[in-house]
Amino acid sequence: MEYLRLTESSRLPNLGKLRPFKAIVIAEERLSSARLSQVSDWLAQSGCLYAMACGDDCGAWYEAIQLANRKAHSTDLIPDASLIITTAHADESLQDVFWFAKHTAMHPCHELQHTVLIDVAAKPRKAELLAAYAMI
Repeated sequence: MEYLRLTESSRLPNLGKLRPFKAIVIAEERLSSARLSQVSDWLAQSGCLYAMACGDDCGAWYEAIQLANRKAHSTDLIPDASLIITTAHADESLQDVFWFAKHTAMHPCHELQHTVLIDVAAKPRKAELLAAYAMI
């Protein structure tokens, strides 16, 4: 389990050691469309194969990650092994999204042993979010 707080200007770390992984984007703040695209491309390149978006603008996150996955391949058909499964959870509680991530979010070709909580928020909430995820 990894926690990462992202802002409009924060550095995007190397997540290669976690590859393949699932990510939960907890969008409390909105990012510019350019930053949203940059973060989505970074997720696709880093080995994210299951992305769940919740909170503000989760539909935009869904679309941006899908687009990043298509951009990463030179053909229209994305191989199953490279497919980033993406879900948006607009009307669900964070507890429900965490439960989904732990018990339902599976990739057809890979075992995803690592989860990254991506907190797009004004203030860090590492202890709070890690504790909430652990309680599920």
